[in-house]
Amino acid sequence: MLTIAVTGGVACGKTSVCERFQRGFGPSRISFFSCDAEVSVILEISDILGVLREWGKEFDADLVSGGHLVRATMRELLFENLEFRERVEGLVHPLVLERLDVHLADQPDSIRISLIEVPLLYESNFPVVRDLDLVVAASGETQMRSLCVDRGLDLLLAKRMIQAQLPMKQKMEKGELVVWNDGSRNSLDCQTDHLIARCDKILN
Repeated sequence: MLTIAVTGGVACGKTSVCERFQRGFGPSRISFFSCDAEVSVILEISDILGVLREWGKEFDADLVSGGHLVRATMRELLFENLEFRERVEGLVHPLVLERLDVHLADQPDSIRISLIEVPLLYESNFPVVRDLDLVVAASGETQMRSLCVDRGLDLLLAKRMIQAQLPMKQKMEKGELVVWNDGSRNSLDCQTDHLIARCDKILN
């Protein structure tokens, strides 16, 4: 089984690349694990919410309301305060790794590729055991347009989100595979299809 960690900058198209990989190989040959999706689930666990509620008081932020995480407030605090972000990562990342281990152990023999989406692979030194790193990259202008226009985020918050990550050039240098998503959707799909064909050839 070939294990590929998919990372890259915020709003660069990681999800689109992962979806195309899954369609290219089909459910019987590829498994997918999204660290972001698991984090979203973990952050709604009652015990975790209790911890976040107390931390929020320290940072003068109402992080929990009606028994649920206030995600907009959480996002702003994560990118405004390094201490808070490190606390949350220390709390959540071990739980994500536990779930990833279970996911990988449960895969049948027919699975040829394990795709793991890890947005902060390099920033947090996330200890994912993998064969290859696939970096999905784009220009800062494309990231800002996606965050502010497509997602409707505040300009200052969008800048903080980008600045909180490793510079794009360094991410690209670390990865074995790179997809540059600064053009049309067709360009992104063509690059991804090329990688799918290369991986398929390796596996055969």
